[in-house]
Amino acid sequence: MSEKKRCTSEQKIIILRDLLEKNMPISQVSEKHNVHVNDIYNQKKIEALEEFLLPVMLFQFLNQNPQQTKHL
Repeated sequence: MSEKKRCTSEQKIIILRDLLEKNMPISQVSEKHNVHVNDIYNQKKIEALEEFLLPVMLFQFLNQNPQQTKHL
């Protein structure tokens, strides 16, 4: 059985940059970087979720810790 291939953060950034900036199709990106198409879809979902959750988490933190807003 083969080991699962792990991408570094730098590799993930390069893959996402190919998708978003160069508008390459996912099939081409997966072939170019030797990554399964599903892994790219999953990474895109994680990125979108992080972009959505970060402002929500910050808002919740600031509401729970009003003294912290004085330092911002």
